[in-house]
Amino acid sequence: MDIVLNESEKNVELKFCGNMFYRIKNGLDSSALADDIHCCDSLLVDRINEITEMLDNNYSGRRSSKDYGGYILFFPTKEGYDRLIEKILRYYNLDSSLSEYEEVIGERAIGNTEWHEEMWLLSSEDALVCIHPEEVRKRG
Repeated sequence: MDIVLNESEKNVELKFCGNMFYRIKNGLDSSALADDIHCCDSLLVDRINEITEMLDNNYSGRRSSKDYGGYILFFPTKEGYDRLIEKILRYYNLDSSLSEYEEVIGERAIGNTEWHEEMWLLSSEDALVCIHPEEVRKRG
């Protein structure tokens, strides 16, 4: 995405590299992301909606960032996930090998991409779920 801003008669170009993630805390966030994901297979959006619905039902959809329940970090690119996951895990003092689970969403690929879901417990009432793409390896 390229944006050109006019700053005191100088053009400044702003580029996004795709190394960011979406932080999804509730149904409102989930629906905004669903509007942004263009995919003919609803499997990914359905799973994100399912997780946020559980969070909303159990912890309230209007909870603040300090309230329990946790959230999803959705990484649209593998590069963004690979670049940031260790930094995120260090921030939360988590070990990458100690996730509660890791699985492929729907246990099948969407196009040539498998979407992986991993969960770490931050406390007894708080969790971090990361959803990220992995390219399907060709079998041969």
